[in-house]
Amino acid sequence: MKSFTGIWATFESLDHLLASIHALKAKDIKPVRVHAPFNISRKVSLDRAIRPELSHFALTGAVLGAVGSFYLIRKMSIEWIQPLSSKPIVSLLTMIPIAFEMAVLLAVIFLLIGILTLGGLTNRQKSFPKSEEYKNYTRFSRDRFGLVLSCKEAEMPALNDLLIDHQAEEVFIEK
Repeated sequence: MKSFTGIWATFESLDHLLASIHALKAKDIKPVRVHAPFNISRKVSLDRAIRPELSHFALTGAVLGAVGSFYLIRKMSIEWIQPLSSKPIVSLLTMIPIAFEMAVLLAVIFLLIGILTLGGLTNRQKSFPKSEEYKNYTRFSRDRFGLVLSCKEAEMPALNDLLIDHQAEEVFIEK
């Protein structure tokens, strides 16, 4: 893990945090980490503010599972024909339950792969503050929102002013 050079700040409200994130995005700066005291379920959530590109792992798995099962059943039905009186060799009604189950199965598998890929790999590549003050700061889990930014020393004064302009209560600089 790399050494951390950057700023971390605390905010009293979610609106101030989102405003500062949007201001940072306008300058092409992405936060390393965002802390929140509770699960946020708003129309404009933190994930959309930080990373607007949505993960479609589950949708991709579901579509591949459904289409793949239709193809597999059709291919097997034609290759191993078992005619029963005047019934059709390839029947759509028999494919639907299997396609549904395959869609669910592959959606879950792809979602797990997506969670491991996006969650595990991105956290290993980022550096986080190493100071004791950051490690022992408990207000993130109680009543404050937090924002961690990795930046160069030359950018620190401008980012400090930006965060203070967006109602940051405390701004900590780590070099």
